[in-house]
Amino acid sequence: MYILVWWFFQVGLIALTAFELLSVWSIGPLYFEPIHAFYEVGSFISYFLSIFVFLQFIWGLSFLKEAFNFCVGGYATLWYCFRAQNESQISLLHPPKILLKYHWGSVAGGSLLLWLFYFVDLFIDFFFVKFYLFSLKTIV
Repeated sequence: MYILVWWFFQVGLIALTAFELLSVWSIGPLYFEPIHAFYEVGSFISYFLSIFVFLQFIWGLSFLKEAFNFCVGGYATLWYCFRAQNESQISLLHPPKILLKYHWGSVAGGSLLLWLFYFVDLFIDFFFVKFYLFSLKTIV
């Protein structure tokens, strides 16, 4: 069930990002020129807002991943820790309720930090492998 909901929100986020990019890219200059029949597309504002739409998309994907991990981890905790006491109280909707009620900001803030450090880690890993392979070539 969680995977189905996760895919639903991910497709929704992709569609929202596509529509936001189309609306941002259609912004023309903030003045009217009677010589041209249409506004010029590709102003500085549209490029500037495109960066924010891209950052929103990456943060949204990171948030969906972390919210999904929170719900799966919460259900696993319920299953392994409280299964012997009363199985009727274990429901699939309990971890998302806990997420919405208590941990929404923590997951949002954590996902923001995680995607920022993800790019730094990706950059370091990429150059570490390049330097390591270069050092192997120079030794041999």
